Amino acid sequence: MKLLNRIIKFALLFAAILALIGVAFTLLYGEKIEQYMLKNIREKSLTEIAVKDINFSVFENFPYASVKLTDVLILATEANQNDTLLYVNQGYLQFNIFNLISKNRKLSKIVLLDSELNIKYDKKGNPNFKIFKQSDQQEEKIQLHQIYFSNCLISYVHQQKKVDIKGKTNKVLLQ
Repeated sequence: MKLLNRIIKFALLFAAILALIGVAFTLLYGEKIEQYMLKNIREKSLTEIAVKDINFSVFENFPYASVKLTDVLILATEANQNDTLLYVNQGYLQFNIFNLISKNRKLSKIVLLDSELNIKYDKKGNPNFKIFKQSDQQEEKIQLHQIYFSNCLISYVHQQKKVDIKGKTNKVLLQ
């Protein structure tokens, strides 16, 4: 019985210490992480990316740390100006906190909730989704494992091939 009590006390103490570390990390580095993520996205973008709100959390998507983006609007590239490429009511960039500390550029998952995706090719076959600048060969690229869509309206139009597909998905996981 004494052993069981010690194990329970140790587990509760360990959980409390982890919670305190998570809260401290959020308070100390949360705003810096939010600004770092937003700055990197905007620097590498060829088009406008608007974000209403951004919040960092260690606990919201545990075991991942995450940056929550609210009301994200990404416009299509110049050739298809004033078109919405992607609207996301709520999105999460999820990553392992140890990757962040070691400056490893690996995202575990991007989660997009209540979104609208409009993929288009014009009459010349030019896509509207090339929104990021070409990176240098020496620059370390961000690794992404999964993109998860939940409750998404998807539109695919290829004017050159005369294809027009629209649909609504409940859940889609891209790996």
